[in-house]
Amino acid sequence: MTTKDVILIVAGVAGGYLLAGYLKKSKDGSVTGTTTSTDTVASAPSQAKIDACNKEADEFMMTIRPSAGADLGAIRKERFDACMAKNA
Repeated sequence: MTTKDVILIVAGVAGGYLLAGYLKKSKDGSVTGTTTSTDTVASAPSQAKIDACNKEADEFMMTIRPSAGADLGAIRKERFDACMAKNA
């Protein structure tokens, strides 16, 4: 075994050790960032409210006559956001 072989083996072992530590750290980080189900339910709007605002935005989109080049997605999103804020 030459010096070059020893250096390559040591570098491989060190690289494997660092890679294993990195992968273990990334798995641990994903588990600690979880929230409880009560936090999510309390802050999330109800599905009925979302459905009502979607319906209101759809009805609004059927009644308007947008100008050429108007961004329909942005108009609908503004109407939906206004509805969600109004019913908060």
